[in-house]
Amino acid sequence: MALLAGSLIVGSLTAPLSALADPASAAGEMQIPSHPAVEAYARRFEEARWQPWFELVGGRAAHFAAHITASLRQRGMPEELVLLPAIESEYWSGAVSNRGAVGIWQLMPATARALGLVIDDLRDDRRDFWLATEAALTVLEQNLRILGNWDLAVAAYNAGPGRIRDAVALTGSRDFWELRSRGLLPRQTAEFVPRFYGLVLAARRLQLQVATPPNGGWSRLSAPAGVDLRILARLAGVPADVLLAANSELHYALTPDDSPRGPYLLKVPDRYRAALAEVLDQRSDELVRLHLYRIRRGDTLSEVGIAFGIPVSLVYRYNPGIQPRRLGVGASLLVPVRDGIDPAVAARQVQRLASPVAAPPADWSGSYVVQKGDSLWTIGRRHGTSAEQLAAANGIRTGDVLHPEMVLLVPAAGGAAAQERQRAAAGVEA
Repeated sequence: MALLAGSLIVGSLTAPLSALADPASAAGEMQIPSHPAVEAYARRFEEARWQPWFELVGGRAAHFAAHITASLRQRGMPEELVLLPAIESEYWSGAVSNRGAVGIWQLMPATARALGLVIDDLRDDRRDFWLATEAALTVLEQNLRILGNWDLAVAAYNAGPGRIRDAVALTGSRDFWELRSRGLLPRQTAEFVPRFYGLVLAARRLQLQVATPPNGGWSRLSAPAGVDLRILARLAGVPADVLLAANSELHYALTPDDSPRGPYLLKVPDRYRAALAEVLDQRSDELVRLHLYRIRRGDTLSEVGIAFGIPVSLVYRYNPGIQPRRLGVGASLLVPVRDGIDPAVAARQVQRLASPVAAPPADWSGSYVVQKGDSLWTIGRRHGTSAEQLAAANGIRTGDVLHPEMVLLVPAAGGAAAQERQRAAAGVEA
């Protein structure tokens, strides 16, 4: 049963996983423990009812598995680890856990940022399959170096190395199965490792192989800031959905500014590389559409961003030095226009969104706890103020990212009312 596009999964690019049963066949082969829990999971995955799951995950994995396998080979790591995203996220780049882990490798924000990944209002590199793979493999390598064996390294990927080190220190044992039997591991971790090994074992028995990527391998091209991927795809004659899926870390399908890692690198299938490179090199002036917007009474940068479907940070980028609290009527703004947005319609929408509040409230003694999905604009509207006034009162910029549980100063009356609504929604008595 080969792993072709639309079926599932992995091992060596040149041989089925079952061929790896001989330790001499692959220097970096992962030894699968002989344990009843592993065998139970393997038999479960081999049942016919799991075939639709293999087809679903295999269709997603077909795009990335060969790249990940090549990265594992380059680092001398076991190729079986290419199956870890199948357990973590079912190879879905849009996966988000209830703890905030994101992407096919389910990276947490702190881990991602510590490894140089960018998470802001324009991008979340945890959804960048290339960068996320580099980060995840680095984490796994560090876990192995710290803990000494792959059983514990994989366990630490799920629970964090601190939890596993504590269990090892308590017992003096580096035997995952002993720690598991003594109940010293989180329940999820205790099942995560045998489930992963069971999938690897089932893949060997079913002789599943890495699928050939539908559009060939992957390359990266340097792209200037503000490029609309849909316009780029249209000019290059490339399916837009392919380019958007490959760069799903971009929240608005617009390329961001340079990061500490350097220029933004657009991921492109090899079969389309030449066409895309030609457009980026020779038609770059056509890739960014700018609209000259005239400020009208009551306008704020937040409403301009919402109406044009872009983050406020992009408005700042194209209008350096702008002072949001000193917007003069008739002043000009350069606003990037995404493909499919009618500037005339967006301009009318700005006026409909404009806040009626002209002067900032005098009393900012209220407080508000940021909830998931909140923005300065929605919080400002809820409290009878504007996003700009709210940002100024809290010493932040309107383009800054809000995090759940952050506490903001708000107008006194609105703050009390909002907190009452929060308590009511949570079923907490005042």
